[in-house]
Amino acid sequence: MAITFDTLKSYMPAIGLVNHEHAPSGDKEGRITAGFAFDTKEPDYPEAKVGVLISLQENGEYIQIRFFQIIDRNIKIMESPYLKEFILYVMKLNHVTKIGRWCLDQDDGDFYIDWAIGIEDNDRLTENQLKRMMRGLVSSLRMAYAPMHRILKTGNANPPKSRDDIIKEILLKLTQSEKYELIPKVVGINDLGRLRQIEEFLLLEKFSEAVHLINQ
Repeated sequence: MAITFDTLKSYMPAIGLVNHEHAPSGDKEGRITAGFAFDTKEPDYPEAKVGVLISLQENGEYIQIRFFQIIDRNIKIMESPYLKEFILYVMKLNHVTKIGRWCLDQDDGDFYIDWAIGIEDNDRLTENQLKRMMRGLVSSLRMAYAPMHRILKTGNANPPKSRDDIIKEILLKLTQSEKYELIPKVVGINDLGRLRQIEEFLLLEKFSEAVHLINQ
């Protein structure tokens, strides 16, 4: 059986949407919008602030939750030099995300994740069902929020390496190449950008360029 818009509104405190706006379009249809924040558990993007839209449709028999404004407003998705990498990552997400459908409008850059359920005859949307939908979507967002931002900025989903991690990688390459005399010089370098460039040269087997940077 269908639910009313008032019933849907009554579920909002239980899912953490205390401050929200209502836009009813009838007894059994309407939209609820709110801001939503959560901890990403990622040091470089510790907190995510997104918009959420919950809509009751089809005369109270269909409900959709959509999280939007996911990407930082200072980042233009369609203008990113890593747009291809971003789209490939989103496609991969849609294969592994259990609850949520990732969508990108390539005309205007609108990007969101949503999920919906139909309320069948002799059934009703319960507060617990709505909680499960929200938990699932937030879990999907938490998994992807920081990697998506990294890709749009750097083309790489992985977090940046620490100085110690970069030095370990460089020392391994130098040891394999028997360039032991360069090890003390590398350990004394504090410029993270320089260390990253040295590591990149070594990974590309551009040893002369790497040695030149080390000896600077």
